Amino acid sequence: MIVGVLVGGIVLANIQPTAAQTAPPISHMWVLSQAYCLPPQSDPMVAGLCKPQDVPQFGEIEIQLPGTPSTWTVQSVSPNLTPAGTQKLPNAGRITGTNELFLFDFLATSKGVGTIVIREFPPVISTSPSGVFTFTFNVI
Repeated sequence: MIVGVLVGGIVLANIQPTAAQTAPPISHMWVLSQAYCLPPQSDPMVAGLCKPQDVPQFGEIEIQLPGTPSTWTVQSVSPNLTPAGTQKLPNAGRITGTNELFLFDFLATSKGVGTIVIREFPPVISTSPSGVFTFTFNVI
């Protein structure tokens, strides 16, 4: 009986983790939206300048923005923030007048201050006439 328990324990110890088990902990993912770029979170005197965020080196950043009919495009990314993918998901009704959710993923690869500039065209929810949101990150 003891041998069976030991063998069972050894077999369980050799089971490989699944992809879901190897995903980074939620504390390594920063999910931001347009709310960080609009008052009261942002500076009401500087339209489109989003509230700065502290992110650890190698932290994952995801920016989620509602769109369609407007679209969002990345205009610039600092060298210490590496683009990691984009996707567009159906999301009717989340915010009045929009039908999709634009997702932009980045990896904070090196320490320092970095920015991601994303433009909405035509400007619908952005508060700057140019439709630009500037997300600032302090990678620590």
